[in-house]
Amino acid sequence: MKRNEIAKTLIIQFKKYLDNLCYNNIINIFVILILMLLHNSFWGDKMKVVGISSCSGGWVAVKVNYFSWDVKIFKTFTELIYANCECEIFIINIPIGVLNGSNNERSCDKHARVVLGDGDHIEIPFVPCREALYCNSFGVANVINKRLTGKYLSPQMWELSDKIKELDKFLIENIAFREKLIECNVEIAFYSISGKKNKNNKTLLSGYTERRNILARIYPKTEEILNYSIENFQRKDLKMHNVLDALCLALNGINGLKYGFIKMPSDLEYDNYGIRMQIEVANYKEIFEKSVNDL
Repeated sequence: MKRNEIAKTLIIQFKKYLDNLCYNNIINIFVILILMLLHNSFWGDKMKVVGISSCSGGWVAVKVNYFSWDVKIFKTFTELIYANCECEIFIINIPIGVLNGSNNERSCDKHARVVLGDGDHIEIPFVPCREALYCNSFGVANVINKRLTGKYLSPQMWELSDKIKELDKFLIENIAFREKLIECNVEIAFYSISGKKNKNNKTLLSGYTERRNILARIYPKTEEILNYSIENFQRKDLKMHNVLDALCLALNGINGLKYGFIKMPSDLEYDNYGIRMQIEVANYKEIFEKSVNDL
């Protein structure tokens, strides 16, 4: 059959189908289409959440809603926030709020340790006190932190010190964004999604595969996001476990907006600048009760 004849046949069949539809069916179809357009417009614009992870190139932001996603690297935290200021919340795996030197520790970190327990690849190091954080070298910062808090700094936490300072300065100077920014430990975020703790270090292939499979089960576009990131970003700027971390945080934000957040601690705690120190994770798995009971 020639192409023109096929087209003619299809048009005739479609006309017969329309002729067989009753008036009410046409109205119903029209109403459904309008509702779908309104639904996409509302949720597509409003339910935007950004998961943020630090990376070698600066900050990676994974933005998701129910219908789309986006991945970008930003050199500065300020640039990231203002490029996505229409979003409802930003979820980050970097300490928000820093205590001045004392024997006290952020309560949210104590809760996180209880939730995660001991593990070979899971560690929640002590956040530097503010006086140590703003030192120029690890050696000086380590001495000051030990003198003021009684604890030495971990090299792991010091590697993040520039990112913690950048975030801290932003929140000190931009009070309006404090309610939009949420701290969430990414290992707890994976735990809340899967109901079990990750067994492998995320920098290993086994750990990468483990985390990718967890996210793929609840978000079908996970592989699409990873493939896009591999094709569009240089490995020196972005590792794929950074993308998985940011995506996991964003999905926790989506679920948190839907089901509510578990807050650790439940009582608000602030640093000397009035910045909230609290870890939040989506409340759709009942796995955090022991955190409250054990403290």
